[in-house]
Amino acid sequence: MRYWFDADSWITTNNGPYPVSIAVGFWRWIDAEINAGRIVSPKQIYDEVVEGREKKDELAIWMRSKKTKGLCITASPEVDEKAHLIGDYVWTNPQYPNHQRLEFSKGGDAWVIAHAWHDKGTVVSWESDRFPNSQRVRIPDVCHHFQEIRCLTLNQLIRELNPRF
Repeated sequence: MRYWFDADSWITTNNGPYPVSIAVGFWRWIDAEINAGRIVSPKQIYDEVVEGREKKDELAIWMRSKKTKGLCITASPEVDEKAHLIGDYVWTNPQYPNHQRLEFSKGGDAWVIAHAWHDKGTVVSWESDRFPNSQRVRIPDVCHHFQEIRCLTLNQLIRELNPRF
């Protein structure tokens, strides 16, 4: 099984509990999982994390070094089709106001969900599923709607894989 990381998984992890320059053991574990092909991200997520960051930004440097190892996967036509189904769901769901639909459409969230759906993998996101009636389009809610898409937080993933770092 592959774990598809959203942009927030990379950014919040680096900015919060596991900074690249400090939590060396954590990032070694992530490296090993990437090298084994178990942790991946779509191109849209790579672009979202890397573009606009300073050249000296630790996370951007780290992501660039992993680009060809699975952190910049291009969508297949089948993934494109699933991303369009996700977009249709978001744009036709009356729960979401237009500004939230637009915000969701700008980022890579639909793509990370679509890749995981097509791959029968798991989405990893810091987003919570605690407020299912939220007007914000959240990854866990979209995954839940399509039922076939599993979604975990990073902490749940760590508990599931039980790494030692």
